[in-house]
Amino acid sequence: MQKVLRPLSFGDLFDEVFDLYKRNFLLLAGIASVVYIPMAVIQIAAMLLVINPMQKINTSPNAPPHMPSAPTFAMIGALAVLMIILIPLAILMQGAITRAISSCYIDRKPTILETYKSVSPKILPIAGTSLITGAICLAALILCCLPIIPAAIFLAFVPQVVILEDISYVEAIKRSYQLALYDWPRVFAVLILSMVLTWICSCVASLPFTIIQFTRMAAGNMQPSALDQVLQTCSQSLVYAVVQPVALATMVLLYYDIRVRKEGFDIQLLAHSLGHSNGSNGASSVPNVEEQQP
Repeated sequence: MQKVLRPLSFGDLFDEVFDLYKRNFLLLAGIASVVYIPMAVIQIAAMLLVINPMQKINTSPNAPPHMPSAPTFAMIGALAVLMIILIPLAILMQGAITRAISSCYIDRKPTILETYKSVSPKILPIAGTSLITGAICLAALILCCLPIIPAAIFLAFVPQVVILEDISYVEAIKRSYQLALYDWPRVFAVLILSMVLTWICSCVASLPFTIIQFTRMAAGNMQPSALDQVLQTCSQSLVYAVVQPVALATMVLLYYDIRVRKEGFDIQLLAHSLGHSNGSNGASSVPNVEEQQP
């Protein structure tokens, strides 16, 4: 089935997002789970092996001040090292989800391993560009709350530019600015709605644990049990694995929509498809699209 890239209305954009997400749920959630499951295991280990025992000792009214033992320091160090190791994997995860969404959108469904392989050579450009954009947002937040809004708008397409156009660092920021400037009110509206949807999904998923905690507090039990903490951590990791692909899919499809409107991207994709098919016995890896006026 060939994909036809066309300008999308506001409603069409989110219809496409949820349709794409439903058709590729296992792929997208699987890519995210590669990171969030180990993170959940590390958080649970930290709570059960380090944090909870120290809390019990330090909150005992008759106990002397407690100094962590050498094994405790070793455990904290090991967990910290594992978390640091997961940071590059988290960077790769966002790139892999972006790549997978883009491939699925033009009807080329990859595997989890393929998506990670495709973005692994770009880990340094992705990390470096993310560091620059993070510094810009932090500077905007320190100066005043208001500049963070235009910063978020004009940096919105940096991940897509780095992954899909092989542009990084300052050039990626300039490219994102050019794309967002074309229709910044729409970019702002989509960002806000995407954040609201993510927040609603997170609240719904954590609602049972919030109710349990309030019930315990009403009964005079202020300290959640270890089981409650484990379940809540697992729930949060599951929510992140399920929700993050939706937010990234929204921005990927908006990125393509602006390129269709601003640059006639459908015409470019058609030219690429024809050129590829001429060199590969008619087997094109990029689907044909209808020609639209820019």
